[in-house]
Amino acid sequence: MNTHAQITKQSVFEMAVNGTFYDQAKPKASQWGTPVAFPVRNNAGRSLQLHLTDYSINTLLEADYSNQGTLNVSKLLKQVLKVDVNTTSIGKVIPQLITKYGKNVELTISGVVKDKKSNAKFTTGRAQADFSLAISGVIDTGSKTETAFYGEFDGAAVDSYLKSSKAGVLSGSIPTLSIGKINPKTFRTTLGISAMSL
Repeated sequence: MNTHAQITKQSVFEMAVNGTFYDQAKPKASQWGTPVAFPVRNNAGRSLQLHLTDYSINTLLEADYSNQGTLNVSKLLKQVLKVDVNTTSIGKVIPQLITKYGKNVELTISGVVKDKKSNAKFTTGRAQADFSLAISGVIDTGSKTETAFYGEFDGAAVDSYLKSSKAGVLSGSIPTLSIGKINPKTFRTTLGISAMSL
């Protein structure tokens, strides 16, 4: 696989990158070996082709676990889905947020990979991922911040089947989508609810 941009003899622009993530503070060899080798472009395919392997996802999870980096889920939801994360929007799922803090109060939801065994596996037409996450919701009242909830979830899973038609239409199903099982020993909240009710 070429790891640089080039124009081929057929006048096609192609570029490949290694796709390895690592913790800059603690660089070490990945347990996932080396990147998968595959052709950068399928000549019988469409004009725009993007390829992602489970190697990249797995090294991302491994690096995130190593540095305990925090993913700002609220910011991601705002950027990707244009969803404002606040007590009103999340209060549709956890109404106790509105009861305790009122409507439209800023809520920052963040997540951290908690288990180094988290992984993804891609096979032809199928993508699977198993991971463990710590999720927290922090309220900003303007005068102070407070952790409204914190929970560690084990066994979060996604299992999906994908296929594309000759016309380039992508379709499939997601028979498994689970946030996993919450650990009641590490669960804490200011909302007066139990781990099981959450």
